[in-house]
Amino acid sequence: MDKTPLPTELSSALAMLCDEGSPVDWKVPADTPREIGRPALLPLAEIVASAGSPEVARRARWALRRLDVADPGAYAPLLRHSDAEVRDHALFAFQTRPEAASGYVDRLTPSLGDPETQVRRRAVTTFKEIGTAAVPALRRLRQRPATGPRIRATAVEALAGIGGPAALDDRDLAAWRRLTRIKQLTETPERPHLCGS
Repeated sequence: MDKTPLPTELSSALAMLCDEGSPVDWKVPADTPREIGRPALLPLAEIVASAGSPEVARRARWALRRLDVADPGAYAPLLRHSDAEVRDHALFAFQTRPEAASGYVDRLTPSLGDPETQVRRRAVTTFKEIGTAAVPALRRLRQRPATGPRIRATAVEALAGIGGPAALDDRDLAAWRRLTRIKQLTETPERPHLCGS
């Protein structure tokens, strides 16, 4: 974490946020990081990583999710955070700013191989929001040897989500069709509800 001294107001608010015995409702100090913005981002992520209790981690995650930092690049260091919810939130920040996120595609691609399903799903959604600007990087990822488990398969999912079958090359399209045939063998369609939904 950056060792720049925190503003006194932020430092006090974070201390109260972490104090489970404080008589002050924890949501009151949780508003201060939101008002301060970007300088609160990394300290909150650090609290999540080093929290002494699940309650403190929950509070810090809540405060972190409420931050609104305009530059998605500020969230880039959080893509490698030890906490899956923090990584998910960092991806959400890119997802909600797809035009700006298109400049960070190469930094976002490792999230496609995240060990946590929720983070991989968020990564796919983020790439869908970025759209066609992400296609070249995803295709490059598909053509190279895998840098980790699940990353190439999740890249296919993101490509298909962006442009459907037209976004897939012949090899990926053939793999997608094989996977569909395999899944059809074990999946049974459910009957429609009488209410029409």
